[in-house]
Amino acid sequence: MNPSDYTRSRARTDTETLVQMFPELRARAFAVQGIDDYAQLKRVQDAVAKLTEGGGDWKTLQREIAAELGSDTQATRKRAETVLRTNGFQAYAAARYRKQQARKDIFPYWKYVTMDDGRVRDRHAELDGVILPADDPFWKDHYPPWDFNCRCIVIEMDEETAREEVAAGEGSMWDQGMRDKWAADHAGMDAARQFHFRPDSLEMDLRDLAQAEGRTPQDMKAFGQLMETRRIGTGEIAADGVEKTTTVREWLWKPLRAEYQAKAAAAGGGAERSWALDAWTGEELAKAVGTRTSVRVPTLPAEAAGREVVVIHSHTVGSAALSPRDALAATKPRVDAVEAVTFGGDWQRVKAQARSPRMQAMLREWAERHDAAKKANDPAALLKFINEWNRWLDAQQRLGYLELSKGRLS
Repeated sequence: MNPSDYTRSRARTDTETLVQMFPELRARAFAVQGIDDYAQLKRVQDAVAKLTEGGGDWKTLQREIAAELGSDTQATRKRAETVLRTNGFQAYAAARYRKQQARKDIFPYWKYVTMDDGRVRDRHAELDGVILPADDPFWKDHYPPWDFNCRCIVIEMDEETAREEVAAGEGSMWDQGMRDKWAADHAGMDAARQFHFRPDSLEMDLRDLAQAEGRTPQDMKAFGQLMETRRIGTGEIAADGVEKTTTVREWLWKPLRAEYQAKAAAAGGGAERSWALDAWTGEELAKAVGTRTSVRVPTLPAEAAGREVVVIHSHTVGSAALSPRDALAATKPRVDAVEAVTFGGDWQRVKAQARSPRMQAMLREWAERHDAAKKANDPAALLKFINEWNRWLDAQQRLGYLELSKGRLS
């Protein structure tokens, strides 16, 4: 079954879900993996978007992308097919996953099914017929298409049907031990896998993009700067009735935020922690441990000197509200932005557009006032300071000196 056939077979049942997921479909189309020539990116994005939006003929789109990738050879046609198949299958698989999740109280079991032909890879063939509960964590990493050019699907079934499938030899009900053994046997290959599909969304991990063969840090910076200009809707409607938007670059950071929020939570609430991540590849370069109320910007190792970083740090008490010292850290050389995350999933981010000595002096003054307000142990005085600080932050954002954003990890 090719993606155009799959699209037609699922169009009626998945249209509503796809509409809900359209911002992520657009983001994935913008960030389509495997395109190295950024001058061609927009045209290829448009071709992929035609498929994810349900329009366009498979062969025509394949030829369009092949033409953008170079001469119309067998190699470029194969590469174009991979781009379309990967993004097309993922878009509809994510929609299918949401539908199946919504019905798991009626169909609590899922069965893994391959195309059962000579092109099925051994690891995928080993899963053919496997039946597991719909909420088993196995599906988070192995819901098709979990590998390049994967054509497998998942079929939902009720308990009676699952038993009948096993009795007829058409399925195998795995228990936790069987699942864990298979995962352990393939752990090395899974760890080396650059391709990752998150079926509960269409998120792409920035680090996966950066690790693609032949891609350089310079490529990733050019790509990131381009993604800063691509805005997508978030699906969230503001008070004025207008849909909120974000950049594709911000969208690509979502998996990293979630991972480091989990790291902060796993470390416990005794001390704040901070991590310096390469601003364009997401690679972790350094980390630091502080006190219950503060932590420094990690010191980069010599081999990472000169690289631009995003600093993510945990707030172990209170909210994710940015402090004067957070904003001051954002003005440091090579710091692209500073983010604060809480165990509850709230996050805030500050990016300094003004890094002048005057701005740094003002932020140091605010930091000293903040320290004094906390030491005074006067809740009313501290609240007054916080209100003044927030008004000043808002003013700096309106003037374009600081760029502020916030959200909540789902």
